[in-house]
Amino acid sequence: MEDWQYYMKLGGIIFGASGIWKLVELFIRAKMDKNLKAAETKHLHVQTEAQIVGNWIQWAQHLEQQVKGLESVIKGLEGVTKENENLKELSKSQQKTIESLKSKISALQKEITAFIQEKETLLAQIDTLKKK
Repeated sequence: MEDWQYYMKLGGIIFGASGIWKLVELFIRAKMDKNLKAAETKHLHVQTEAQIVGNWIQWAQHLEQQVKGLESVIKGLEGVTKENENLKELSKSQQKTIESLKSKISALQKEITAFIQEKETLLAQIDTLKKK
């Protein structure tokens, strides 16, 4: 057994001295670095996806706020539209009233003209009666 141990020690010394151990260590370290880079890449992808999802949520909330704002504007415009329709109806009603009053004024002017002519004829008759 001593020979076996001696050869083992000798092989260990040669193995260590020849750099084969360093080569194995280098392969192990390369594998670990590769795994670490893969994990970092995966982590960055997860962070990026989380940021994208966050941006989409924020964008959707902003759009919801804009929709609510536009809905309130639409409600305000509906009120203005109703008021506009009421004003149109009022304008039509006032136009009818104006036309009615114009026709009454025209009739009254005709009456006044007739009364003025009657007055002039009566004054003329008075003058003729005074002269007699």
